Amino acid sequence: MKKLFLAACLTGLLCQPAQASFDGDGCDFWLAPCSLPLGSYPFLWVSNDTRANLLLLESDKHQFASLYAPLATEPARSRELPFNIPRVAPPSGSNEYGFAITEVDIPAIKKLADQLGVDISSLDLSDKMLLGGRGRMVSNTPAALAQFFQLLIDDKQLTPEQRKDLAHQRMNILINPELADVSTAAFPEKSHAADLHNYLFSAAYFYNGNFSEASAGFQNLLKANQPWVAEAATYMLFRVALNQAVEHALDEYEMFDVTKSDKNLTSLAAQKAKDYLTAYPTGRYASSTQDLYRRIYWFAADWDALAKSSEQALGRAANMEALQSLVNEVDTKLLSSYAWQDIDNQFVSAPETPMLTLTQTLRRLREGYQSRPNAVLVTEAEINGYKPMFEKAGMTPAWNYLHNAWLFYLPKDYAKVESAIPAATTQALTDTVDFSLQVLLGQALQAQKKWPQAEAHWRHFLTLKTTAIQQQFLQLMLTNSLAYQGKPELVFAADSPVTSLRFRSLVLKDVANASLLRQQVASGVNNEERIIALHTLLTRDLITGNYSDYLKDRALGKDSVSPKFDKEKLGDVNIAVFDWDGSNTEKGYHCASLDKTAEVLASQPKDGHALNCMGEFFRLTETRVDTGVEYGLQWQLNDAPAMFKGKAQSRLTRYQQVIANPATEPEDKSYALYRAIMCYAPSGYNSCDGQEIDSNVRKSWFQQLKRDYKGSEWAEKLRYYW
Repeated sequence: MKKLFLAACLTGLLCQPAQASFDGDGCDFWLAPCSLPLGSYPFLWVSNDTRANLLLLESDKHQFASLYAPLATEPARSRELPFNIPRVAPPSGSNEYGFAITEVDIPAIKKLADQLGVDISSLDLSDKMLLGGRGRMVSNTPAALAQFFQLLIDDKQLTPEQRKDLAHQRMNILINPELADVSTAAFPEKSHAADLHNYLFSAAYFYNGNFSEASAGFQNLLKANQPWVAEAATYMLFRVALNQAVEHALDEYEMFDVTKSDKNLTSLAAQKAKDYLTAYPTGRYASSTQDLYRRIYWFAADWDALAKSSEQALGRAANMEALQSLVNEVDTKLLSSYAWQDIDNQFVSAPETPMLTLTQTLRRLREGYQSRPNAVLVTEAEINGYKPMFEKAGMTPAWNYLHNAWLFYLPKDYAKVESAIPAATTQALTDTVDFSLQVLLGQALQAQKKWPQAEAHWRHFLTLKTTAIQQQFLQLMLTNSLAYQGKPELVFAADSPVTSLRFRSLVLKDVANASLLRQQVASGVNNEERIIALHTLLTRDLITGNYSDYLKDRALGKDSVSPKFDKEKLGDVNIAVFDWDGSNTEKGYHCASLDKTAEVLASQPKDGHALNCMGEFFRLTETRVDTGVEYGLQWQLNDAPAMFKGKAQSRLTRYQQVIANPATEPEDKSYALYRAIMCYAPSGYNSCDGQEIDSNVRKSWFQQLKRDYKGSEWAEKLRYYW
């Protein structure tokens, strides 16, 4: 029998019935251990994760606390990414995977069992049974067993023996529903005991996946004399239909595929849900049934109904935990499920859903989406058509942002965006939509290369009241503007509002010239900044062959930078590498220290041995200017003008200089040939720099080494060329 796995997960639809419960979905990647924090900018950016944009909108609406992780205690000393939304905490009643969980109170269950006169010592109530099962098994738990025990105790029409028999039957279902024996007991016809027995009989069919027998059994219990049985049977008919609708919804990999759900059975499930709510509008499972309507709409691919129901649920979120859970559900079921698949039936918009319409339209404005063959292109007529819906919801500013975002990203009419968005006159811009409009204005200025105006815009923006995270983003945008203007030194001015080490470090590594780096080595605001400046300066001195400058800058650093620093946080700028003593070179080739090697090259730039040893330094220490720490979710400065003078030299270009110099000593030339060939070992791809050197050239190096330096250590050692 195929088992359908729809894990009880983060959807905000969890319920606590005695025998019936939610048929959930699988562990979404936003849950631990499925994902790192969600990195997104604090404005409505098209490239933000859709969950982030929806969270920004909804958390503003609910006036919840910031959804971003707290900033580092001292941003001026930290390069942590400030734009992280912590992964959603498991909802109440879920574990870290999002699976439904009810803590097992073993003493309480034992107490109930003792009242019934049953022995539960054979039951495994250990940690492995803490989780609710998946799909139809979600309600076959120790907690459900305890609730059933309590039901038996409370029903005064049952005899002690009947209670004991029924308790054993329910225990058998918990142990193994496929082997459960619930057919042996005989109870008086139409008695409460008979009703409960027949319910368990049908429940066993349900858990076994025999839905037709389960449905017939529950149908016969709709008018049961036992009140709970009558209500639970009505609810279970809904659950049966819901499970039947997706019983065969599997793709070629036996994975759940909602597009293969049975739409007729989905309609039946909707009718059964309505039947239950009509009969029991305030019943035990009314809340569960109402919430599960979203699952029905999802199975039916009824995006309009799902969107409307989801938007209403988002509006009812009581706290950030509930909101994040709902946002994740909406994203996985509606917004993102088919966004990148070649299917025509995708969610675009629905009546009375301005929040979801805005979020989804921003996704559709992405360049990558617009280039897809099945993309539903966003037109101005479509945007204008949404205006009444936004106005009715009191969201006219949000529609204004959406319209300007369309102008910015599709026709790219930056001038029109600039004219359409007035500069902020208010002193507070913490509202996400208001903040986003002003960000879009600044972007429009930069897109037109109106750098002075953009700079003035960001500087003024930084004087207004914004959140701490928004302040960080504005610092980044001002940094970006100054770098592209070729004025990175203003980032480090005494009155600069850019105080985040992350952004200052990015400028030092990416665009600063030697003069600016020396300035910050000598007078950086803290030792962390001075270390970053020094490491960058010394590395660039060596890379560009400015060895005299390196020696002077080395002395400057010793005077102004403390060698004591957190190597874990500043491992990419570990200035201890410049203390390299040359002792770990390949056996058979000896080098002096880095400083001694630089001294030789400062006076004899073609010295073959020193060039090889400089190559050894870079090979063994892997020293480079690494912006990996700063470029996590970063407004790139790659196109900003780099201002450090000098042509970069790689290990391979140094080896090539040695090979080409007829005055090079044989020991040094043979080693340079050996190392140049090894740049391509073992993959055949150049690991030393970006040169594409023809294999015939590498072959000639190999032949030269074998011919001219036959018997040398390096000729003997090298057997192949790559």
